[in-house]
Amino acid sequence: KNTIRTGWVKYHGIEKEKAESIADHSFSTAVLAYLFARKYRPDLNADKILKMALFHEFGEVYVGDIPMRDFPDPEEKRQKEREAFKKVFSNFDFRDEILAL
Repeated sequence: KNTIRTGWVKYHGIEKEKAESIADHSFSTAVLAYLFARKYRPDLNADKILKMALFHEFGEVYVGDIPMRDFPDPEEKRQKEREAFKKVFSNFDFRDEILAL
């Protein structure tokens, strides 16, 4: 909750004290994704969308919050985050289910 999102400070000139934390981002994303799915896309699985939003930043636990534009190869960033995600959830029997999201 104390890790600030790098892109806001580095690329948008937001002061660290006013920048969104990764926890702020994850919580807001999850709430908005669920609400918007329920209201505007009832044809989609809102519970699955909520899970996707809740877990989407866990790959940054070991990699860090590195904006896409700082990675010359976006596929390298995805792969590193995927490996970090597997490491975070290595002790959970249902990790493949979460990773598949």
